[in-house]
This record gives sequence, structure tokens and C-alpha cells, in this order.
Amino acid sequence: MFVLVEMGDYEKAYQELNTQIHKFPGHYELYNLLGAVASECEHFEKAIRAYQKALKIRPNSDVARHNLGLAYRKNGEPEKALKEYQIVLNSGKHSYQLMHNLGDTYFDLGHFEQAATYFRNALKHNFASVESHIGLSETLWQSGENKLFLNSFEKAVAKFPEKYNLLYAYIRRLFRIQQYQKALEVLQNRPESPEGEHQFLLGRCWWGINIPEQAVASFSKALQSNKLSYSDQLFICRSYLEKGAHKEAKAICSSILATVSHHTEALAWWGVCLRQAGDPQEAQLNNYEQLIGSYQLLDKTPILTFIKPC
Repeated sequence: MFVLVEMGDYEKAYQELNTQIHKFPGHYELYNLLGAVASECEHFEKAIRAYQKALKIRPNSDVARHNLGLAYRKNGEPEKALKEYQIVLNSGKHSYQLMHNLGDTYFDLGHFEQAATYFRNALKHNFASVESHIGLSETLWQSGENKLFLNSFEKAVAKFPEKYNLLYAYIRRLFRIQQYQKALEVLQNRPESPEGEHQFLLGRCWWGINIPEQAVASFSKALQSNKLSYSDQLFICRSYLEKGAHKEAKAICSSILATVSHHTEALAWWGVCLRQAGDPQEAQLNNYEQLIGSYQLLDKTPILTFIKPC
């Protein structure tokens, strides 16, 4: 059963755990593990029931109660999650993960001041946490603290220059406020990485300051890495379409669709590639008119006016 968990075969692990529980009812560890596996399968209601049973066996278990709170939040019940987290907090536990999860839950509830407080507390425990820096910056952004929302990122990037995932998250937030030149300077002050994301972010910087030739060169390197997210690949697709590079844009969509045949946005952009290129396959667009309309892609206004990546 543990081998199945390590292999990521959570559905089979869940079935095996249920079999074990029938043999050993009242086993706390099995119920706690069942909840964790159910969460990995995104069966959050089953996870909630498993953690509740674990708590009946060990009512004072902070681990099971914390996990129950997380399952409630993932199930779209932040009020119930908060109640469980507060019980753990009142017991004297102030771990990084609890602080971060409290921040997430208050954010879900729209209580941004409390969310910011708990994200800051989480960062006191683990200042290198990308997730908590993102949580704090998003909270400050939502609460209108536009001047402050990058502060924690800037401090963390300076303190942990080796953490490229932290750097990349910071760069993407500079894009949000259209500080492309600053983002470019930050990236250029780091050793250039062949990683797809690094090259993609460089490309976005060049694109943002209107030097498309450099952008296309960086985008080409990014695509060669074969490790770029679909959303980043589709940004490149849209950029190519703006330059009239229909063949290159279509190749990106086709590559995504070869892996995920029903990727909605890739289907929509693939249709736009056909239409703008006057491709003889344009008749196939009849299957995608609704998708294309949902993305407002047929308007003559430049494409990026409508779909703006974060």
C-alpha cells in the first residue's frame, strides 16, 4: 500500500487502505492516511469523513484536526476549515504550515487584513517559502496595497538568490504592474539559465519593452526545453499570431493538443491560427465557433487586449 502511495497510484492505495481498515477498525494511523490519500484523489468529502473518524479515536490529535481543516478548505468550506485551524492554534501549535493555511483560509473569506497577518507569521517561520510570499503579495494586491505587494518578494529574492522559483514568481508579479524593464534588469543580473521558464520570462520582458526580435529568440529557446507550461506556451502562440507567424503559432497549439486533445484554449487558438492564415482546413472551425467566441478572439482589436496573462 505504501508502495502505491510512493508511485502516485492513489486510487489503488485508497482501495487498499479501505481493505486494511475493515481488518483493523479503530486504527488511527490508517484513517489519517486514508484522508491524505483521498485528498490526493480530490475526494475531499471522503477525506473529511476519514479525518473525522481519526479524531473520534484521538480527539486531541492536532495532525488530524489540521488535515481536516485543509480538507474542508479544499472542499470549498473555508468557515469550517477556520474553525478546525483555530482549535489547533488555541492548543499552542504555531507551525509554519498552520500559519500559511490560516492565511489561505482568511484570503478565501475575503478577510485580507487577517490573511496578511498570518502570511507574515508564516514567513517568520520560513522566509524562503514561495507559497507564502505569493499569498502575502496577492493579499496586499487584493486589499489595494499596490506599493507594498512586492516588498516581501524583493527581500526574499535578495536573501535567497539561489531560489529561482522565488525569482520567477517575483518576475511574474512585476509583469502584472507592467514593470518589464525592471524585470529584465533583474533577470540579466542573474546567470542565464537554459531552463524554459527563464527564457520565456526573458522573452516576455523583451516583448513588454517592444523589442520583438529578441523576444522571439528567447521564446524559441524556451520552447526547445519541452518543459514550459501550457499557459506559457499559449502566450508565445498569441505573440506569434500578433506578428503574423501563423505556422509557428499553429505548431504550438498542435503540440499541446497532441498531449491534451481537449485543451479548450489551445483548441480556440488553433482555430484562430487557421482562420488568420486562410488555411484550407478552415471549414473545421465550425466545431470551434463557440470556443472562439468565448475567448473573444475574432474581434479585430489586437489579441492581447482581451487575454492578459497574469
